[in-house]
Amino acid sequence: MHSLNAATIEIISKCNFDCIHCYLDNKNKESLTLNDWFLVISNLIKLDIKKLTITGGEPFLHNNFSEIYNFAYDCGMEINVFTNGSLLSDKIVCLFEVSPPKLISISIYGKDQRQYSEFTKVRSNVFDKVMLNVKKLQAKKINFQLGITPYKNSIDDDWIYFVSENKININTYMIPSLKWQSNLDCRLTPNEVIAVENKLKQPRKVTTTPLNYSNPDYYKKCSGGISSIFVDPKGYVSMCAINRSDQLNILSDDLDYVRVALKKENQKVKDRYFNSPCGTCKYNAGCRNCPMYSELEGDIDGRNQYLCSLLAARKT
Repeated sequence: MHSLNAATIEIISKCNFDCIHCYLDNKNKESLTLNDWFLVISNLIKLDIKKLTITGGEPFLHNNFSEIYNFAYDCGMEINVFTNGSLLSDKIVCLFEVSPPKLISISIYGKDQRQYSEFTKVRSNVFDKVMLNVKKLQAKKINFQLGITPYKNSIDDDWIYFVSENKININTYMIPSLKWQSNLDCRLTPNEVIAVENKLKQPRKVTTTPLNYSNPDYYKKCSGGISSIFVDPKGYVSMCAINRSDQLNILSDDLDYVRVALKKENQKVKDRYFNSPCGTCKYNAGCRNCPMYSELEGDIDGRNQYLCSLLAARKT
């Protein structure tokens, strides 16, 4: 029923922003050679993967982004690109016009330059540059979506208007960084999240039909290693970007072995989840928590206390 069909490749972890909420801890310019990226994509295709997400860091910082993109496109892959939009040059826009991606997801970091500087620690006027680049994509009719993560002291009537006017999707869950919770001082409280959702008229519904162990809808919550995989800048392959490991390499390991090993890893994570308070909660289908989020939150018993509190706030 579920088989591998999607992959995310993080072609570089380096970024031109230093965002206060970022979950990546070790950002550098290390990356595979261009030929190795060609081989990665070829091996993904051998694994029957047809959907590819290219991300970073900031993927446009990679010197060979265009070559990697073109190779995947020419192989017939459906491509999504995740970017902060600040380095979207005319050359790249032309590339996307000739070889259109399925979607470009652009992260927005505020309503104006002051918020951008506060959030990204970049002092140059990147806000205007990003919004100009968005208009370039619109003019060329290239498919894109905008997303924003609200943070402490950023929300006012002007912010609400900016987000609504530009049809920006909100991400209300700021996940902890991979190695320590160094990025959570700016995270909204559950009640603050609810207030933002209500102001934007985007309330979330609470689903009360629970997931059980045999329900295939579980894979909507955690498909890593089953229908999707993640490849880091060194070629190490994991079930997802959070549950990273250097145990498997898509360039050097047997691909059938990789497929089986990742399915086994998903099974281990699934077992941990359904043996935790979150997995047995009657609201687990409507909660955004995935098995790995609880571990990032540092909740010893496997409960994601933050999302638990958010769910409770949504029920009131």
